[in-house]
Amino acid sequence: MDNIMNILKLRYEDIDYVFLTPLAIYSTGNVEKFYKSKMFIYRNEWIDFLAPSKKKGMFSSLPYDLVFTKESLCKLLTDMRDNIVLVKDGDKISESIYVEFGGVHHRSSMIIYFKI
Repeated sequence: MDNIMNILKLRYEDIDYVFLTPLAIYSTGNVEKFYKSKMFIYRNEWIDFLAPSKKKGMFSSLPYDLVFTKESLCKLLTDMRDNIVLVKDGDKISESIYVEFGGVHHRSSMIIYFKI
């Protein structure tokens, strides 16, 4: 991640929005580095992750370390808690960005539209 940021000449604090989609370790890793960014998370999946259902096959039956590193999750739930923005299908993020439920491979997948 640091290499990519350096190549793009960006600093983590320069990033305003981070979309955590889907909720999986490959998209949530290093999230704590974006400590100033708003973290957009699909509402249903966040609730399912934090309030596990015992139904077989539910997302919440996964071990948390397949979703977040311990460091990322602890930072997100404590120091970065105010950065979390829960979104649902059709939410407008700004005049030029809105989200829809994707649900393709993961039930937390969002489609992010950018209007140019």
